[in-house]
Amino acid sequence: MKVRFLGYSLTIGDGITFDDYFSGLESQGKVTIEYAGNNRILYVKKIADTNYFGGLLITIKDYKKFCKLQDENGELKINVESVGEDSNLMEFNFFVLNKNTGNGIYQHYHQSCSLNQFGIALKRKYNEYRKLIIKKEVENLPETAPKKKEKEINNKYQKLFEWIVIVRPEKLEALIKELYSISAFEFDFLTMQANEKEFRPFDGDVTKERRKFSFVAKSSVSKLAKKIAQVVGTLDFTGGKVIGRDSDGFQKIVNILDNPDNLGEFDYDKFVTKLTVNVKDFDSSWPIQELLKSANEHNHIIES
Repeated sequence: MKVRFLGYSLTIGDGITFDDYFSGLESQGKVTIEYAGNNRILYVKKIADTNYFGGLLITIKDYKKFCKLQDENGELKINVESVGEDSNLMEFNFFVLNKNTGNGIYQHYHQSCSLNQFGIALKRKYNEYRKLIIKKEVENLPETAPKKKEKEINNKYQKLFEWIVIVRPEKLEALIKELYSISAFEFDFLTMQANEKEFRPFDGDVTKERRKFSFVAKSSVSKLAKKIAQVVGTLDFTGGKVIGRDSDGFQKIVNILDNPDNLGEFDYDKFVTKLTVNVKDFDSSWPIQELLKSANEHNHIIES
């Protein structure tokens, strides 16, 4: 089994910075997240002398017994073992995030928390943080403040939290096919592409032209995935995204960039041998240092 480093990008709502949000998570210490039948614990810390936050997401398993296949004198036997009363089985995911760009690297292996579920967890905590800020600002309004002031505060924090998977174009078709439905395909050109005479006066002044195609609800995902991959392989554009929903109905955005679909790869057994760590000191652990090393090696992606 392989442990992989995956690129991701976050977009945060208006009025709140990554520094604000992740510092807020850090101040909570142990952040508990209950979602989809899983109990998860999130730890976040600012990494000293860097522009990065580091994080550790632990998924606690709700069972105490596990099966082990053992060879006893040439006979294969299934043995059942138990973890101690003061222990739990768990999965782990380390990550780093550049607070200036919102780009980061997420460590993942099969059966651990997916990058999409990680995004959902961060969004849930962001929504709680956003509501708390709005509540405090509304409570601080003078009693004589007009009703529209409360509406203005809500509008100030209206934009929501989003996350994007970074993937190279040659992997795009397979990734799109994992979506349950596709609603739109959006991409940017660095120069003006429109030929209609109405747009010619803009020629020479345009720094970017954005195109967006929206699709009918019953469009075939397989067909669109193939067509979009063909377009990406043919046109010369700076980037784009495919917007759709997963099988649980959650919006999912796939970002299209010309970069590796994984930013590091390790054998699982070798990775975990370096994993013994006191949770409170996770920010100085070997996995975090490797994630920072990868971020530096791919700074054209993570820091831009």
